[in-house]
Amino acid sequence: MEGYQIPALSAIIIAALMHFYNSSKARELIKRTGGVIRSNSDLPLVKEMINLSMQLAIYYIAISVLLLAVLAYLVISGLSFITAMGQLFVFGIVTLPMGLIGKHFEDKVRQMEIQPPDPVLQETYSRFLAQWKEPRFKLPD
Repeated sequence: MEGYQIPALSAIIIAALMHFYNSSKARELIKRTGGVIRSNSDLPLVKEMINLSMQLAIYYIAISVLLLAVLAYLVISGLSFITAMGQLFVFGIVTLPMGLIGKHFEDKVRQMEIQPPDPVLQETYSRFLAQWKEPRFKLPD
């Protein structure tokens, strides 16, 4: 394996591990709750999963920027620009399906039901979902 492939391969492996971990935590939450929020004791589980998702999204962006910076450095050091762009392309193509699979499980968390209907639980869950859409490292409350 040539040295120029190491940055992209490393970024792909790290991103794959992050996507797998996020998806497994979402699946675990859905399995544990049956996809239903029944009481206040379920909300910390939901919050934990949302926080993980938000943190891993920021880490993924950081890895992408770091990969870009490393490839830029390698281009300055003599690596072909086309080769560097190819590495970015491979990173994007390989991690895109992983992200879509993760989004599928995150959508299941977003679609959880409140049973029996409880306005307090619904308000808290709705607030979590609204904050999940915002660029944050974790939920504030």
